[in-house]
Amino acid sequence: MPITEGAKKKLRQDKKRTERNLRSKNTLKQAIKKLKKTPSQKNLSLVFRLLDISGKKNMFHKNKIKRLKSKFSQISKMKSSKKQESVTKKGQNRAKK
Repeated sequence: MPITEGAKKKLRQDKKRTERNLRSKNTLKQAIKKLKKTPSQKNLSLVFRLLDISGKKNMFHKNKIKRLKSKFSQISKMKSSKKQESVTKKGQNRAKK
């Protein structure tokens, strides 16, 4: 238990910061889940924005943020290209008949 006033104030500050960081991390996790479920440019930009904000607040290391950004951009590219391929394949099959 803190004894001095400065230590008590530091404890209060740490509690507030911990709560704020947990809220930010939870919103980031929800945005990532949404991006994985339905990849779109809107969801991707939301995740990138949240990652940039968390980087400014030093919640994650800058290299981890870069790694996550490249990972999510690759995932969204792959899933969007699969959707486009399935649409074109369906159209081609109908044209041949």
